[in-house]
Amino acid sequence: MWRGKPIFTESREKNGNGTHEHPRSRQGGFVAEIATKIGRTLHIPKGYKIIYGGQYENLERAGKQLSVTIPLTVVLVGVLLFSLFKNTRHTLVTMSCITFALAGGILALFIRGYHFKRVRRCRFVSIFGISVMAGTLLFLPLRERRNPS
Repeated sequence: MWRGKPIFTESREKNGNGTHEHPRSRQGGFVAEIATKIGRTLHIPKGYKIIYGGQYENLERAGKQLSVTIPLTVVLVGVLLFSLFKNTRHTLVTMSCITFALAGGILALFIRGYHFKRVRRCRFVSIFGISVMAGTLLFLPLRERRNPS
C-alpha cells in the first residue's frame, strides 16, 4: 500500500482534511474494511463526516446502476422474445440460454482465477445478448419445421 501526504480542503464553506490511500491489490474491499474499522473504533462528533471518494465512489455508483440495468435488460429481452414467438414456452426455452451462459461464464471466471468485479458484470450483459441471439437462431428453424405455414 502506498500512503500519500495529508490533504486539507475547503468545500461549500466547510474545512476538511484527508489523505490519499492507494491499495495495490484490492479495490472496494479495502474501503469497506477501513469503513468498518473506523466505524468501530472512532467516535465522530456531530457536524463531522467521513467521505470515501474517488474511484471507490464511482465503483459504488456503477454497482447500483448495474443492479437495476441487468434485471431490466433480462426482462426487456423476455418481452421482446415473447412478442416474436407469441408463446410463453418458446420464450422460456430461448431465455434458458441466459442461464447456461451465466453458468458457463462464472465457471470460466473460476477456472481462470478471476474475481467477479463490476467490469466483468457489464460483460455478462453482452454475453446474455449473444446467448439469446444464439437461442433464437437455433429455435426459429425448429419452430418453422414444426409449424410450416
